Amino acid sequence: MKIYCINLDQHRLRMERMRRCLQGLAFERIPAVDGKTLGGPECRDVSQPIGSNNMTRYELACVRSHRVAWSRFLAGGEPYCCVLEDDVFLARIFSKFVSDSSWIPSRCNLVKIETYCEKIMLSRTMVAALDRTLTELRSLHQGTGGYILSRRGAKMLLAETAKPGLPLDLVIFGADFLQRHGPLLQLVPALCVQVRHIPGGIVFGEMQSSIQPKPIKLPKPLLKRIRLEVCRPFRQLHAAAGHIVFQLRAKARLRVVPYA
Repeated sequence: MKIYCINLDQHRLRMERMRRCLQGLAFERIPAVDGKTLGGPECRDVSQPIGSNNMTRYELACVRSHRVAWSRFLAGGEPYCCVLEDDVFLARIFSKFVSDSSWIPSRCNLVKIETYCEKIMLSRTMVAALDRTLTELRSLHQGTGGYILSRRGAKMLLAETAKPGLPLDLVIFGADFLQRHGPLLQLVPALCVQVRHIPGGIVFGEMQSSIQPKPIKLPKPLLKRIRLEVCRPFRQLHAAAGHIVFQLRAKARLRVVPYA
């Protein structure tokens, strides 16, 4: 399968690091769209819902960059491609999975090979994938650092993102896409993870420079803060009960996908 690596022109050190991580594997570099060149806010307005009018210019640049990779893929003849961002670590066995696509079920159009190191819902049913397993995603799994895409999947994603209305990971791995275009599969353990999730992973300044600014949170009024603290235990109990009910109904379980 074809490997694409998304990288800003000015991030030469990142590209050199990715070449070392790929250990001689052939890949095509996709020049990333620089969010600083686009219109739009620097930070998202947390008081408003996320949408086309409340996306940062960096989120829009991310969508456009990945769309370039999907279009390049469809212009060729390969049945699958692997899309990587330039801030991931790759497992030593990565080359085995991108050199042989026989482990990918024919009905599958998208396999997430990344972990965001957070709890997500996964189906309890698992199938073998070389020395790992595949299972269905049953909830949002953030991050677009690494995934494998079929030709049909690339066409679906290009259609979904023609007019970006959400950050890319909410489009690809969000509940709405899961319901309409599933199943989406998760590889366990994951083959890649963003450097920010590894202790000491950010080894030089350039690795930090593209991380999007965090939304500005204004202090809440005192009465509202008191009300939130009083209600917090009840909200946590309600959420925990909801997770248990969902896991039983969906035959799913809540877990963190490891990276190895």
